[in-house]
This record gives sequence, C-alpha cells and structure tokens, in this order.
Amino acid sequence: MRQMLIAQHNAANTLSQAEVDQKAMQQAAREAATKRLSPEILPVGRNWSVRDAF
Repeated sequence: MRQMLIAQHNAANTLSQAEVDQKAMQQAAREAATKRLSPEILPVGRNWSVRDAF
C-alpha cells in the first residue's frame, strides 16, 4: 500500500513538473517571437513583407 501511495505521489509530481516545463517553454517562445517582431526591428514603409523582418 505504501509503495502505491509513493508511486502515485511521484506520478503527480512528474505531471506537475511537465506542466511547469511546458509553460516555461511557451513563455520563452513568446518572448523570442515578441522580440523578433518588436516595432524597432520591423521595417517601415508600405513595401515590406514579414520575410523582411527575419
């Protein structure tokens, strides 16, 4: 019984850590995209495409 409770506790901790890791990766990707597309980096004028920003 004790081993079952320990296994359940470990599974819950693993799931929780995976969720935290996923949120951290999403936040890092969001920050990278925001930095890449910030107004200071984007070209000005009418004749530019998104490809010009990369």
